[in-house]
Amino acid sequence: CKIDIDQVANHAGGFVWKLSDLEHARRYLIMGAKDNGNYYQTSEQVSTECNTAILRVIRSKSPDDFKQLCAMIEDISVRGLAARQEPTLLALAAAIVFAPTTEKKALALALVPKCVRIPTHAFMLSGYVTDLSQCKPGKEKGKGWGSGFRKALGQYYTSRRGLELATAVTKYKNREGWRHEDLLRMLHVNPAALKDDGARLVVKYVFACARGEKEFIGKLLADIVAAITQERAMQLLETPIPSTKKAEKAESKAKSEPKTKTKPKPKTIVSRFKSTIQTVFINAT
Repeated sequence: CKIDIDQVANHAGGFVWKLSDLEHARRYLIMGAKDNGNYYQTSEQVSTECNTAILRVIRSKSPDDFKQLCAMIEDISVRGLAARQEPTLLALAAAIVFAPTTEKKALALALVPKCVRIPTHAFMLSGYVTDLSQCKPGKEKGKGWGSGFRKALGQYYTSRRGLELATAVTKYKNREGWRHEDLLRMLHVNPAALKDDGARLVVKYVFACARGEKEFIGKLLADIVAAITQERAMQLLETPIPSTKKAEKAESKAKSEPKTKTKPKPKTIVSRFKSTIQTVFINAT
C-alpha cells in the first residue's frame, strides 16, 4: 500500500516514488537498457521507457532541462562512468537532431569534441545522427549533416597532429560500417585546416589506400623520409594521388551512397529509439 500520496505503482505491483525524466535518463546513460530486460519488463519495454524520458527532456519547455541533459552527457562520457558508450552517443545524437532551438543545438554540438575521443565514437555518432535525422516529423527529415555537425565532428581530425592521427587511422581502420575515407568525404575536411604537415600526409595515406594505391603511398613515404631538405619534402607531399578509372568509379559510388555505411550492429538500439520517437511525436500532436 502507499505510504505517501506521491507514490506510484511500479512494475512489480508495489508503490515507489516516481523518478524524474532526468534521473531516468541518467540511469540509462550509465547502465544502458539491458538486452534481456528484467524480471518484470521485456528489453523493449525498458528501452521505450528510457528513450521516452530522454526525448521528453529534449522537448521540455523548461530552459534548464536541456542544459542539464547536456551536462549529464558530458560528465558521464568524460569521467567514464558508463560501461558502454552507445547510450551516451545515442542521447547526444538525439539532442543534436531534435534540439528545439538553434541555441540548444549549439549546446549539444559543443559536446561533440569532448565526447568523441576515438574513431569508434566518431563512426558511431555519425551513424546515429544519420539514422535519427530520418525520423524527424513532417518535412524536417534530412541527413543530419549540416554545417554545424560537420564542423563539430571535423574537429576530431583538425585538432590532432600527424602522429596521433596516424595511430588513430591505422588502429581503427573501420568500425560500425564506417571508414575514415567515408567520414572525411562527408565532413569536407580542408587539408589546410589540419594541424600540421604530418596530419595532411595521413589524410593522403587514407585516400591513397582507399583507391588501392598502396604502392604509390609507400614510395611517397620513402621519398619523403629520404628528402634532403624540408622544402623537397613539402614538394613531395603535394604529389597528387594517381587517378584511375577504377578508383574514380569506386569514389563516385561511395559519394553517392554515404548512408549505406551504417551496419546492423547498432541497429537494435537505434530501431527501438526510432519507435519511441514516432510515439512521442504522435502523442505530442
